[in-house]
Amino acid sequence: MSLALVIIGFIVLFGSIIAYGILFKKKFYDFREDFSVSFLKQNFLFVLLPVLAFTLGFLLIVLGYYTNTGVFDYLKTQAGHDIVVSAGNATMIYLGGALFPLSFGSFLTLLFFRMYLVNNNKKFDLTIRITQYVLIGATIGFFCMFMEGQAPYLIYPLANSIVFSKKGIALINTNSALGRDYLNSLGDSFKVSIALYALFIISGACLVFYICDHKMWRLYGHHGLLTTCFFIAFPFGIIGARIWYVIGDWYRFASDPIRILYIWEGGLAIMGGAIGGIIAGVTVMIIYYIKNTRYKIINYLDMVDIIVPCILIAQAIGRWGNFFNNEVHGVAMNPSGYSWLLTFIKNNMVFSSEDGTLTDGRIYEPLFFIEGIFNLLGYFLMAFGFKNLFGYKQIKYCIYKYGKEKSDEKANAILNKEIFPDGALVGGYISWYGMTRVILEPRRSGSYNMGTDGNFSTISAYVMVGLGVAIIITCLFLKIYNENGKFEYPWQKHRRILAEESKMLESNNK
Repeated sequence: MSLALVIIGFIVLFGSIIAYGILFKKKFYDFREDFSVSFLKQNFLFVLLPVLAFTLGFLLIVLGYYTNTGVFDYLKTQAGHDIVVSAGNATMIYLGGALFPLSFGSFLTLLFFRMYLVNNNKKFDLTIRITQYVLIGATIGFFCMFMEGQAPYLIYPLANSIVFSKKGIALINTNSALGRDYLNSLGDSFKVSIALYALFIISGACLVFYICDHKMWRLYGHHGLLTTCFFIAFPFGIIGARIWYVIGDWYRFASDPIRILYIWEGGLAIMGGAIGGIIAGVTVMIIYYIKNTRYKIINYLDMVDIIVPCILIAQAIGRWGNFFNNEVHGVAMNPSGYSWLLTFIKNNMVFSSEDGTLTDGRIYEPLFFIEGIFNLLGYFLMAFGFKNLFGYKQIKYCIYKYGKEKSDEKANAILNKEIFPDGALVGGYISWYGMTRVILEPRRSGSYNMGTDGNFSTISAYVMVGLGVAIIITCLFLKIYNENGKFEYPWQKHRRILAEESKMLESNNK
């Protein structure tokens, strides 16, 4: 019965995802110009059913798992004592298991509406935006509830790979004896293993592409302006991450250089990945600028100000791969300072792929989580703070100096003219991430420090801070020269030429 519930749950879950794709594609083309409150009222079932199906499928899978006696017999064997789901944990599991997918599905639905359907009603748009923010908080809260309820009934260390074989689908941790025994039991038979680390990296990259594509659409009215750039920059980011790791830990490869290609053995450095992806992406866009007229009007510095800070989101997601791999953590410490962390995180931070398992009540400091918070803070500060903050301060100064009525013209001029120099957020990203590494590297376990003396990451972090500051200063000088008429950006020149040609054409027609 429990197996049937799981199978039905997966069918319903994937069916809801397919329904999203089919129905939204149809509705997108049929109603994108008429999106409004009346649209939602008339299509209430269309909006609600996929979300409910997604929730039902997720809940059936959870129910099937926790009603399977074989699961609890296995957990009993691993734990060495009886496993009983308490009433409190059951409440958190089932309530969180129902409300988490419901809030998450509702958030995704509203995200689609807001990003891809046209609506000029500011009040309606604000309502959807506020509802989204509430749903984000609800999704995180209900997920925490769901995971906290499950924490006592999970096998630690948590799985870091999905294995497909003749025995079926299994979640295993390749660093544990249990996981290695399972792989050995498969022998030379066919098996495919997918690392959760890879899934987190891909998910982060896809989310960044989605955000950037939407922002470019809002600026230039076209989707897909970054598609080719993404599919080239992403693999080059992986290559850059590998090269950076090899340079930092060359002593590992000096005696056997062919192992540089053995990327499946692990060894990627996020700093190198970011640099490699940025270089490849900028190169592609420069080629596009030369070859494609449509790209000549794009403000490339404004574009990289959109794309580069978003990399911090991908990095925050990617760090969860390190969590499941039991790697790149801090030194062993008393967990009292992290009593606020979810139980499943603290339980998993007892294990390390390099330093072994702690058995004295301590945990390894969860640097992946701290860095993730720093990354998200940096993104929101750069994406929504710097440019708006500088403009706001200038408007306040105008009001203070000239009075509200007299300052309106100056304030509007400031709103239409960026105070923060275009391109500076690239330097902001590099400096922010470099400073994050400067703070966290001394707290990292020595097993994960790069370089023969363990200082490569720290030195490179300081270099990144300096490089970022240099980029900000360069962008500031370019802005000053541009405003004084001593320098013209390429896209400004092209727009000016188009405007002159348009005026000449109108003059000739008259």
